[in-house]
Amino acid sequence: MPGRVQSIPRKGDQDFGKEIEKIMLSRFVFPGIVIDNNLIIVQFFGNTSSYLSPVTGKATLNVLKMVREDLVVELRGLIQAVQKSIKPAVSRDIIVREKKLVRSVSIEVLPYHTT
Repeated sequence: MPGRVQSIPRKGDQDFGKEIEKIMLSRFVFPGIVIDNNLIIVQFFGNTSSYLSPVTGKATLNVLKMVREDLVVELRGLIQAVQKSIKPAVSRDIIVREKKLVRSVSIEVLPYHTT
């Protein structure tokens, strides 16, 4: 059975812009998330599956429960630094191992305030 093909919206469609934005974000954006003050994920950007996954048991969107185990300490420290200073914090060259693949990743945490 052939795979499903996603239809491309036509220019006249009401949600054309939203659909194109959705396609672009899913393919060309670095993985990212937005969390609230309780560390609950409220928005996903790009493909985050290499870094986040659901936990076994009761469902949760708590970022520290969903993030890869080898990134928890680094991410927690960055979040705490941003909460204290209200300035961006970055950690670069974090070594991540997945099966036989070893790669370097960076995490950037940015504060966001509503006025």
